[in-house]
Amino acid sequence: MTNHAAALAWQRTVVSTGLFDGIHLDVEPYLTDGWTTDLPATEAAYLKLLDRMRGASTLPLEADVPFWFGQYRVGRKNLADEVLRRVNGVTVMSYRDTATGPNSLLDVSSDWLARGKAAGKRVRLAAETGPLADCSYCTFHEEGMAALTLELAKVDAATRQTAAFGGIAVHHYGTWRSLPA
Repeated sequence: MTNHAAALAWQRTVVSTGLFDGIHLDVEPYLTDGWTTDLPATEAAYLKLLDRMRGASTLPLEADVPFWFGQYRVGRKNLADEVLRRVNGVTVMSYRDTATGPNSLLDVSSDWLARGKAAGKRVRLAAETGPLADCSYCTFHEEGMAALTLELAKVDAATRQTAAFGGIAVHHYGTWRSLPA
């Protein structure tokens, strides 16, 4: 996130292959020291990166986002809204192992779905399949493939008619494929 030149060089290389129809970023500014030491500058740098990436290509730009970005302000504006203004769509890291109810995949994603609808942007919801030692309810690693399939079908059924819903993403193909039945 801090090296915009490297990100733009990567984008130019990727776009020049002609193999892709979009750019999808997984940039997590909250993992940098600046998130705790200088939040306004870190937010501004992240949004500037999105601006630069969007301006450097005609391909659609999407970004992975945490479900809680809506709790942050950028000046007088909301960080989630500012991200949506700069991208064509988002994938919400809505990592939970239940589809509905309190603290579920749909519950933690509801803010993004509402913001996506208002902005006319697609919102994809993501599930985690890898082991997470600090958050067992955030992954399907312990529950297995049958539970993942069942819960994601519930998400799909509950959101199918939601204007912003863009589908489901599963984090980590390798762990997804190796989940126990």
